[in-house]
Amino acid sequence: LIDGVVNGCPSHLLEPQRTNLITYSEDFSQNVWIKRGNPIVSLNNILSPQGILNASEFKVSSAVVNDIYTSASGFTPSTKYSASFYFKKVTSSGILNITAAVSAGSWNLDLSLLGNDWELISENHPAITVITTFESASNGNGGLQFYSGNGTDINFYIFGIQLEQGSYPTSYIPTSGSAVTRSAETANGAGDAS
Repeated sequence: LIDGVVNGCPSHLLEPQRTNLITYSEDFSQNVWIKRGNPIVSLNNILSPQGILNASEFKVSSAVVNDIYTSASGFTPSTKYSASFYFKKVTSSGILNITAAVSAGSWNLDLSLLGNDWELISENHPAITVITTFESASNGNGGLQFYSGNGTDINFYIFGIQLEQGSYPTSYIPTSGSAVTRSAETANGAGDAS
């Protein structure tokens, strides 16, 4: 509105129904987050994008099996999934591998292409340099795994991990023990779909 008159064509961004399949999206002390080798997980030691002391630090490498991963069931086989999470680097360079654990799909996150602030990472982020589609395996399982891609230690802060069925990520759905579904948003009496 300009001087009480509609100027331009307003629109709504309405999100579809989605489920965050990561059962603990912030609490990495839970046993659904498997730590193999000797990764370091420091819980709640930095302010998250929410401004609360609830983001955690991971330190991983690939010199030995040294990773952090979670898996879950209930995935639809051969279906596209989208991952997203908030990320802040500590190590200035290196490649962080992110794979769809128990499933198909892999990203390489090039830390040298990131700034020093929190960033929302998803498939279309410019620091993702190698992309293969995240799909669930035929057994219907999926998940996420984090490890170093070049044998060096990589430190980073992480918050709000989400994995959802769909070709693009939607806004964050917090979880604390089970998958959580957000209902589709609607707008009634707002005109047609365009």
